[in-house]
Amino acid sequence: TKIEVEQLRTTKNFEDREFLDIKFGVSILRGLNLSRFNLTGCQFLGDLTDVNFTEAVISKCDFGVLSNITIDQIKSTWNYKAGRMNGIKLPDKIQKELDAEKNNPKK
Repeated sequence: TKIEVEQLRTTKNFEDREFLDIKFGVSILRGLNLSRFNLTGCQFLGDLTDVNFTEAVISKCDFGVLSNITIDQIKSTWNYKAGRMNGIKLPDKIQKELDAEKNNPKK
């Protein structure tokens, strides 16, 4: 079922800051504040421009090849800050950047 961002904001899940195992499509999330949300198991297929993921839990999430998430958005998440990135599928470009930083930490 396709819903618009206005409808999404009226849901109990949004109020509770918890979306579990939801597949988000093309542009519904653009510019949305998902800081401190539990997004466990979600799949993101679209435009994540200006989405705030600060302190969001992204365990078992799939950002795959279709999302345009940035490395800064990933670094703002609870998972990144806690060093719990296992099981999160990122676009290849982002994964390579994170791997390179991990293998060559700045001193």
